[in-house]
Amino acid sequence: MRKIALLLLSLFPLLAVAQSGTTTRSPQASPSVERMLAGDYDGLYSQGPMPADMLLDFNRLYAIDLQRAKLRGANVKVNKLENVSYQVNRMMAGGEILYGDPITEMIERIADTLLRDYPELRDSLRFYTVKSTSVNAFSTGQGMIFVNLGLVAKAENEAALAFALGHEIVHYYRDHTWVELDKDHNIKNDTTRGATHDRFLTYHQRSRSMESEADSLCATLFYGKSRYWKGVTDGVFDMLQYSYLPFGETPFDTTLFDSPYYKLPRSYYLEQVKPISARDDYDDSLSTHPNLLKRRIAMRSLLGNSDEGSKYLVTTPEEFEEIQTLARWECMRQDLINGNYTRAFYNSWVEYMQCPDAFEWYPQKVMCQSLYALAKHKLYAESNNSIQSTDRVEGEEQQVVNLFRKVQPNELAMITVRFLWQHGGSDPQIMRIHDDMLNDLFGKADFRRDYFLATLDTAAKSIQQDTTAVNSKYDLIRQKRQNVRNEDSRRYYFADLMQRDEQFVNWFNNNTMSLDEPAAERYGRSVMVMQPTYAVVNGYKHRMKVKESLRKEQQLLEQTHTIVRQLGGNPVDFSTESLIASGDGGRYNDYVRLCEWVRENSSIDDKVSMLQAVDIQPLAQRYQVDYVTIPLVVNVENLYAFDPIVEFAKLLPEVVFPTMPVYFAGLNQLTLSASHTVNVNTGQSATAADVYTVDHNGINRQLAYESLAESFGEKKGGFMGHPFTVEAGLTVAPTFLGRLIWNFDIPVVAVRPTLGLNWQIGSEACLHLQADYNGSRYDIQRVGVCHDVNTFTFALSVRDGASFPVFWDAFYFGLGATYALVDIKEPAHVYDNTFHRGGILLEMGKNRMLTNRLSLSVNARLNVTIAKFWTDYDYEFDSLMEPYMFRSDFRRRVNSQLVLNNILTYSITLGWKP
Repeated sequence: MRKIALLLLSLFPLLAVAQSGTTTRSPQASPSVERMLAGDYDGLYSQGPMPADMLLDFNRLYAIDLQRAKLRGANVKVNKLENVSYQVNRMMAGGEILYGDPITEMIERIADTLLRDYPELRDSLRFYTVKSTSVNAFSTGQGMIFVNLGLVAKAENEAALAFALGHEIVHYYRDHTWVELDKDHNIKNDTTRGATHDRFLTYHQRSRSMESEADSLCATLFYGKSRYWKGVTDGVFDMLQYSYLPFGETPFDTTLFDSPYYKLPRSYYLEQVKPISARDDYDDSLSTHPNLLKRRIAMRSLLGNSDEGSKYLVTTPEEFEEIQTLARWECMRQDLINGNYTRAFYNSWVEYMQCPDAFEWYPQKVMCQSLYALAKHKLYAESNNSIQSTDRVEGEEQQVVNLFRKVQPNELAMITVRFLWQHGGSDPQIMRIHDDMLNDLFGKADFRRDYFLATLDTAAKSIQQDTTAVNSKYDLIRQKRQNVRNEDSRRYYFADLMQRDEQFVNWFNNNTMSLDEPAAERYGRSVMVMQPTYAVVNGYKHRMKVKESLRKEQQLLEQTHTIVRQLGGNPVDFSTESLIASGDGGRYNDYVRLCEWVRENSSIDDKVSMLQAVDIQPLAQRYQVDYVTIPLVVNVENLYAFDPIVEFAKLLPEVVFPTMPVYFAGLNQLTLSASHTVNVNTGQSATAADVYTVDHNGINRQLAYESLAESFGEKKGGFMGHPFTVEAGLTVAPTFLGRLIWNFDIPVVAVRPTLGLNWQIGSEACLHLQADYNGSRYDIQRVGVCHDVNTFTFALSVRDGASFPVFWDAFYFGLGATYALVDIKEPAHVYDNTFHRGGILLEMGKNRMLTNRLSLSVNARLNVTIAKFWTDYDYEFDSLMEPYMFRSDFRRRVNSQLVLNNILTYSITLGWKP
């Protein structure tokens, strides 16, 4: 369509070059906008098939970027280019990109106007809108330009938006992205302090030069040659200067929540709000952009400040206002989703005061939703964590923030009930939260139902006794409030509604207005598996290991699908890979809605039920799912610089515990692993999460299992629900010490068959029983006669995973006791056939889960056997003592063999979880 439009413009130049102030109106966009603003707004979503940029996975995108870099002669480090490709890939698959919607269509038409004389450049650019409330736009080296909703919402007119767009086009046109990637290669690698500071300044100076170039070329090439208004300079930079403020500076009505017979304490409001402090002449020596004053002066010199040109070329003022209203509504909705309730309330208040009557319904809805969310947080979380600090806000918004921080939780519940009744209308969602807040008023807020009724009954009786003393029931109530000073005046808050609104009285007394909803259909254990997030980061270099992250991310996704099936569920793949494979725009919009619902869920305190700014039920019905699960792993490696002394110290215990160096190597990492499963029908969630040092695949699987199993009501102990492990393997003991000391005729090492049993007794600990057999054959008398001694060793220990959440796939330490049964085959006549010895042990090991049932364990054990291996008889006794001497010598040598064979052992076993 765009190429056809450009062809038509080239054939009919008179249509393109119209008089200043005339407009070109898109027949496709406006009806959609009008329909949404008139009462069909449920979020802003894309239209049409997915664009090609969204159908590129990381590998294909990286290959294209690598080729682009070679063609431009850019000397870019591979890891830097990988990170850029990864970030762009994630941006396109993050669920925040809009295409084909009315806002993006308007941006496309503005770009057509700016690049009318640059058709090749126009063909290389693609424009997208980002569901972000920040006032920003940015371009990439791939030719994608992203415009945040916040920029559209704050733009004074279409011309201001066009200038911002032209600025980003210059960044692409002048290859600024590739210059930024290449800059490290053009700065000398001097590590002195002064050179580091100079390099830092050089980095930012180059950024400032690029921003200045983007401004100047926009003014001379693109915006300057267009028919847009040349006096746009102040409007553009005012928008940037005050970008952190809400949509407007409408004074907040401090009587909004008052009723005729109850007013909020004046201490809840500020006598004077904090003045707006933003300046345009700030110090920019360490900034990536020149300060706004410098940019204003430079642009005025290039564009002038005349009224030449038009503020609107592709829209009318009315159409631009409608599209901007749509952007503002979506910003308000995003604030709700992200838990920024005070900003959502104030912005919706501003919109409510400024919107025409036909469009005021959605701002009222957002005010109701944000007020409800604030009340729920204050009642249940019992904190102001969901409200920003009053000192961090400027202007009229500070009045709202201060109010919600100071108002009491039960008082806020009372306010919310009244406000929802008056402004909620017949919207089903508002009716649901209205009923819920009324229950909280008489439950969590601890008001009695008759608290607001007793005063009215008394007032009615007083009126019957003396009707001449007052003119109305309301005068009586005012008089009663003055006479009874100690009575809580909040009981009068609903007095006017009680007298005039019979429907409110019936609902308030009996809750007869509750919405009768059909029960949501259940689909068993169908689970929507979202794309996991798996980030492996080099903490010392502050760099992400992209390919390793993606490989582990795909592995975690496949494992999550397997776990769902193992628990008897049906996984529904909603990963990035499945989205790319489908190429379906409808599925992409479902993916966006799902991402928004997940973000809303994560922004809410665990004690608070979901606001449901995003209705997930249509999605759940379409895909027949009851649960959504989201795995997350962040592994930060190389937290500290290499220290030879520390590394040498780590190697010292290797003689005793070979696994110790590997363990200490893991101490240079920090890993967060979590898995979150949410029931889409009830909003109840199950989260399994922990922070540990080493990145364990088994732990990641276990946490995914725990959250799913808890949601299904089948949570069991042990790894993947298996608390027992049966082990079999080999134990190796270095017996050369016995050979050196006693000249035993034994091997240098003894290899013993081993059996074991693990029983998990907690999230981090287990009981471990191990048995091994050692058969020894040696010349006890050193006369060439060999004797057989069989030793059965049993060890019972408690193993603890230290800081690890799951023992089954972690380093562990153990402490326990041993029991040795020594069986002497011959010569039996010189000593008892068997004897027993005990001992204590200290162990350390490493478990690794190979599959969900098969494990590999490596163990090092220090065992002190309690056995006497020295003699205390006198060799000078006569020959009558010779048999005793032989028995003592035999005991001494057997005990010493037992001690030396067990003092240090190493085991390797395979385990099976039945």
